[in-house]
Amino acid sequence: GSAIDQHVDTRHREADLDPVIASHPELLGIGIDQDAAIVVHGDSFFVVGGQVVIHDGKEHNGMPYYFLSSGQAFDLKRRAAIKDASPLVLVLNTASRSATANGVRTTGTARLESRNGSTTPPQQIKYACEGSLYSIGGTAYAARPDGPGKIQIQVRDLNTDKLREHGCTY
Repeated sequence: GSAIDQHVDTRHREADLDPVIASHPELLGIGIDQDAAIVVHGDSFFVVGGQVVIHDGKEHNGMPYYFLSSGQAFDLKRRAAIKDASPLVLVLNTASRSATANGVRTTGTARLESRNGSTTPPQQIKYACEGSLYSIGGTAYAARPDGPGKIQIQVRDLNTDKLREHGCTY
């Protein structure tokens, strides 16, 4: 039930799916940047890397499409972005995994920044998170403060369509 376009950013093809969706409104148009991917599981997907353009046959601020960025998710049944009110985003630069007694720990470097357009500059950090994080550079995770030097991030495990929170220190 989808029409897919590729390389929308480098070729400025954000609107190329408009005529397809106008002719076939039952389809969902998904335009994928060359630096992006979508990971589909069940009735949802999340964006990894760059941006994805969504064409759903509706107007969004005067445009027939809207963008989802790395770390954002989409509900395929409802045909709507999954809203997230987390005030921070953790953007991975590097990641490595190691086994622990409680499962997996991911460590590396990242950028911690505000999601609300704040003028607070991004903070470069070294992090340690309980759990296995998808580790393509630029992958973003919604985050919320959880005490000094601590955050909770939302992670979608590959074997489920549910988001879980994992604790991280930095």
